[in-house]
Amino acid sequence: MRSSVIFFTALSVNASINSVPSYAMGRKPAPHLVVAMGDSITVGTFSNTTSSPFRIRSHDSLQLALQRSEASPKAGAQEVSKQNNWAEIWKRIQAEGLYALLSPFIYNQWTHSWATGRFLDSHEVRIRRAWKTRGLDASRLKALNFAVPGSEAAGLILQATELAGHLAAATLANGGQAPQIEYVAMTIGGNDTCTSAGAAVVPDEVFEFNMRQAIRIIATGAQAVGHGPANPVRVLISAIPPIPTAGAPEFSNHEVVAGVTCEKIRRQFFPYCTNLLNWIDEIGFQERMELVRRKNAVLEALVLEAQQTHPELQVAFGASVADARFAPEDLAIDCFHPDLSGQRKLSDALWRDQPWY
Repeated sequence: MRSSVIFFTALSVNASINSVPSYAMGRKPAPHLVVAMGDSITVGTFSNTTSSPFRIRSHDSLQLALQRSEASPKAGAQEVSKQNNWAEIWKRIQAEGLYALLSPFIYNQWTHSWATGRFLDSHEVRIRRAWKTRGLDASRLKALNFAVPGSEAAGLILQATELAGHLAAATLANGGQAPQIEYVAMTIGGNDTCTSAGAAVVPDEVFEFNMRQAIRIIATGAQAVGHGPANPVRVLISAIPPIPTAGAPEFSNHEVVAGVTCEKIRRQFFPYCTNLLNWIDEIGFQERMELVRRKNAVLEALVLEAQQTHPELQVAFGASVADARFAPEDLAIDCFHPDLSGQRKLSDALWRDQPWY
């Protein structure tokens, strides 16, 4: 997997929304930020494709990639067949590699993310709708997606530092008027739990330390732009989805195209998270689920801790994702990441978990 399912959501301001608008004094009002952080799930890796042969979007993405790669010097002398058929597509995939062929066009699609997506009822879309319902100017909302595929909790520290730097730079650029953090959303921990090729899982204590540092940096950045107990930043930290369930036979045997199954795609092209996906019986499944449960227990405990130690944050845990049910049709073309329907399910589940809107 090395790009997981992780998304960290923080919402801010109550009092600042209702305060005297700065534009009343002739200055453009500061933006309110909807911030996404975490790993590949948050950034929407491959989410504009699907593993279902009945969805035209995936076919169109492949065709677009083929056409574009034909014009690229890296494509070589191999010609793209004029016939629009899957057999030719599969030949090109075998020759050039699926990742190399598709990644320039479909790799990171934050527009299809449950957090900041525009092609689904994402949290950003829902927040804009909530603002309009309250009579607030939704044009003041600005979305930022700092998530990086493959990020572990250690990478979240870098993302939190990047957010703090953005806040400082935006404040300086706006004549000292600081932006406010309306919401921060995160899915994180999947890559700390997943391994491939015999690598070691990140120990729970290391994961806990890194998460605590990231939360502290977010809190410090929030303080720097005026957030406190009166207008805390709302933060939603998602649980890690039940990744081992995607190793079940109905997923592995799912036919993506022309007899090519998810098992073959994972084995030949996308060997993500083999330690969690490769199990053969109920005992093996439960052993792998226990790894996910332990990381989720760390996340939930850190949420409770942050509620006590960071009054400038209002942190909630997206627990329902831990028990979310996904179908093979909810997976992207790599048979691992959520496609648009999977992102919708994540958005729905996590929206029910947040207590603010």
